Amino acid sequence: MPKDLRRYLEVRDETCRFPGCNRGAAHSDIDHALDWQFDGLTAHDNLAHLCPGEHGLKSETRWSYEMLPDGTLNWTSPTGRHFISEPATIIQPQPPPRPRPVPPDDSDEPPPF
Repeated sequence: MPKDLRRYLEVRDETCRFPGCNRGAAHSDIDHALDWQFDGLTAHDNLAHLCPGEHGLKSETRWSYEMLPDGTLNWTSPTGRHFISEPATIIQPQPPPRPRPVPPDDSDEPPPF
């Protein structure tokens, strides 16, 4: 995983994202919301920190979460109850770069066509 992506996730999450857990992100695993083996991307909008215990709980039971565009996790328990885990820091996406203007052609020669 690229270092800049890992740092982005540490800043956004700060802790394990399981409801009620406050174990630091530095001591947590990085989990794919949609598992990698099911074509889940290794991207900021599909990754969240889970401590090892909660990571196992999500992987081995019917706990699941959906990641919303702002990084909020909407957890669903095995009984169907929902719990929200908001990111510690909401990082706004950067606007796409503006295209660079094309410099004027100072040539006096006619075009080649």
